[in-house]
Amino acid sequence: MFCFSDCCLESCHLSYGVCQIIGLAPSNSQLSLEALMVVSGRTLKSVCLGGYKTRDCIPQLVTDYLQNKINIDPLITHQLPFDQLHKAFKLYHAGKSIRCVLLF
Repeated sequence: MFCFSDCCLESCHLSYGVCQIIGLAPSNSQLSLEALMVVSGRTLKSVCLGGYKTRDCIPQLVTDYLQNKINIDPLITHQLPFDQLHKAFKLYHAGKSIRCVLLF
């Protein structure tokens, strides 16, 4: 069970501190905080793509890939038809897939 502690947020400055959660929590996890932790000026942020902003960074990654500057092919471990979307998620959650391409 994933657990987020208030102490992470408590360690931030009272008026302007920022706490950032990195990665994805398991699907059955819950996040509970005291309201005073957030309304006092602290900020809680999260990121799941390693800090990449999809609007800004993903187009640049596509350009770099097309120019053979980066090779992401080894990261694609499975290709499945779109109707097997649930199987793709099961592979990912079981740790048997890095990335799965869904084919239309």
